[in-house]
Amino acid sequence: MADFQNARLIWKIWSDTHFGGSITSVTSEAGNMLKENLQSAQPSIPWRSSSAADQTIVLDMGTPRPIRGLGIWNHNFEPGDTVQLEIATDSGFSTIMHDETYEGKSSVYGLGEQPLGSDGLGGFDENAVDAPYLLKWFTEAGAQYARITLSGKSSGYYQIGRLALFDWFSPEGGNLEWNYLMEVVQLSSGSRARGGAWQSDDKADYRQIQGTWEWLTASDEKELYQMRRKVKNNLNVIWSGFPESSDETEEQNHTILGVVADNTSGFSRTSANYRNNSITIAEVI
Repeated sequence: MADFQNARLIWKIWSDTHFGGSITSVTSEAGNMLKENLQSAQPSIPWRSSSAADQTIVLDMGTPRPIRGLGIWNHNFEPGDTVQLEIATDSGFSTIMHDETYEGKSSVYGLGEQPLGSDGLGGFDENAVDAPYLLKWFTEAGAQYARITLSGKSSGYYQIGRLALFDWFSPEGGNLEWNYLMEVVQLSSGSRARGGAWQSDDKADYRQIQGTWEWLTASDEKELYQMRRKVKNNLNVIWSGFPESSDETEEQNHTILGVVADNTSGFSRTSANYRNNSITIAEVI
């Protein structure tokens, strides 16, 4: 049975307007694919550059924040592209707290970050998800400003549908491995026309996780409650069931950018230490 004790849940996306974050500037924009789309809750609405020239995206978290991860969804990175992340305490980037460069990758199925030609990652089949993503973890960098530099393309453009700089937490409750479910929800349906022809109502599939923690600490129960109260069901959260797993396919298959579709919590009347929480996160595409 898999061990989900280290599963990570992200709702403190510091770069979002909800937490006071803003996209200060981008090198270029194409048409109505503006920088504001980097903060959109729907990754299918992207920011896009006007050319293949190197692009710089500057972010301001509004106040110093504990940043421990970077997420990028619905991108068009390819082998040869690079993504440099710099996190600084000042807007002039003279005091850098974190500086790391990632290799741009793509996959057969158009998602995940494996090199072209490798197995597709991120869903159970090629129709499960259609937004490629890159998710990176690092040691906490307490800072207010971030700069992302995209380079490597010789033609075309850069595209990002969702950008997130965040902090994460792992609830310390037990038994999640006995109550965890990842599923692909299929919304497509069809019916017969009067003449007998099949009429298909084709809708995109999406992934969904359901999990239950038991024996939560009081602080973790409070954190989960605060998450539900503040993000409701219209702001993004990120779920990672196997963060930093040595099996990259496993990590990708159990990573979701979504919304909280359902969340309940409570505790036993006979034991104040018996606190539980169940959550459903539905993917946004």
